[in-house]
Parts: sequence; C-alpha cells; structure tokens
Amino acid sequence: MGLAQCLHLGLLVAACFLSLQGCGEHPTPRRQCSQIYSHGRDMHCGLGVRLCGVLTLEVGTGSGAYHHSHPVVHGLWPQIHPFGHSECVAPKDATPPQVVYECYHQEGEPKTKDMWFERHEWQQHGMCAGTKDADMFFSQVCGLAEKPLAVLGGTRAAGLDLVDTADALQRSGYCVWNLESNSQIQLSACQDTTGKWLLADVEEFPSICGDRKLPVPLHPSMPPAETCIHGRHGPRCKSDSDCIRSTNCVRCAHSGFCTDIPLLEGVASVDLRTG
Repeated sequence: MGLAQCLHLGLLVAACFLSLQGCGEHPTPRRQCSQIYSHGRDMHCGLGVRLCGVLTLEVGTGSGAYHHSHPVVHGLWPQIHPFGHSECVAPKDATPPQVVYECYHQEGEPKTKDMWFERHEWQQHGMCAGTKDADMFFSQVCGLAEKPLAVLGGTRAAGLDLVDTADALQRSGYCVWNLESNSQIQLSACQDTTGKWLLADVEEFPSICGDRKLPVPLHPSMPPAETCIHGRHGPRCKSDSDCIRSTNCVRCAHSGFCTDIPLLEGVASVDLRTG
C-alpha cells in the first residue's frame, strides 16, 4: 500500500470518529465549546458548582511512560488550589482500588504496574473527587473517557498533530481545557448534584452541574503553605529534602508537590507518569 493510500485510509478512519453523529449506536453529543485558552488558566467552577476539573487523556505518542500503542486515559483531576477553585470533597470510603479497571489496563504491562498507577491516581486526585469510593471514581473515569478516546484513535490514525486533535475534539463536542506536555489533552468536567461527573464546557458548568441553593465560596479551599493535607497538594518541591520541615509531609511527589503519602516499597520505578 502506497503512502497516498495509507493517508486516505487514515483520513477515512478519522472521519468516522470525528462525525458529529458518530459511526456506532451512540452518537457524539452536539455542544458548542468555547475557544481553547479563552477561559484563562485558573478553573472556576461557577455558580452553585462545588467540584470541577479535567479529564486528562494521552494521545499515546509521547516519550517514555507516555508512549502507548493507542490513546489512553491518564486521570480525572479536580482543579483544587493552585490549579483552580474546585472544592476538595473526600470519599465516604477511602479504601484504595482493589482491581485494575478496563481503561487502566495497559496491554503488555504487569498488573502490579497498572494497580500502582491506579492507586497513585486515587491518592492524588480521587481523594478530592467527591465520589462514594474508588469503584465509583474509576467507573466514572472510564465512562467519561470512552468516547473521547475513540476520537483520539481516529485523529492518531490520520496523523493529526496535537493542535488539530484538540480541534477535532472541540468539533465533536468534547471541550478542551488545556494542552499538556507529552501529547496530553485535558477536557473540562464538573460534578452534578447527584455525584456524577460530566464532560462540559466551562461556561456550561452552572447550568449542567450547578445547585442553585449552594453559595459560591469567596475563597478557594486550600491547605496552609507549609502543611501536607491528605488528598491535596502540599508545598511545591524539587526534592525530598524540600519537604522535610513541612508538617505531615514525607516526600516530594512526581507532581512537584510535597505529599503525606509514602512511596510504596518496590514500585518506585514502576511508572514515571506524573499527575
């Protein structure tokens, strides 16, 4: 097969995924997304919305731990301070995940690696996501990621770059909050009054997820500058030594913030993805 034929085939695959009506039984939602970066870098949940954040997806064309045979989900991250004004709502049951969920299963990788990464995501982000437990959190993550990942599969097959991929997501109704390093794209999301996370444009947060009876906090909830609080980022750091004098902090995490979560023995080099 020649180059022209390969490109044509890739574009046909992409066209299938990028159609606003989709190619399967479940059509892609029609939604008008605001322009990327038009909302600034600091996420505001809006009137009556307690929790908002980003669904971070990996195209799979990055280097090292960010290189995959196909697009994958990285995680659902409530945008608490210093990334936004979302509240941090702890789960009723903080037990770490006990199984590897389908969207976190990496073909060819040992189960221990997948489990470590899931528990990392739970401790760093799930502990603030307002879900009942880890099962509800990861079930929602996989559900949210399914259709956008299908779009990414089409754009990757067509050889589109990250900017054009983001534009394809926008046109498909999946609103992009930010473009990240290592070929990652963040979609904006909010949690509604029933505890369900929904993909939505930031301008739609109040109408889709808002509780009209809930007052808007005057200031974002944030931990003291030199303290590690479970489920939240601690002080910024570059090495473990930066965290020694901070209350309740035990080490410097890959995210660049001190944490109260000790590094699990034997898995220090399991996965180098951050966030």
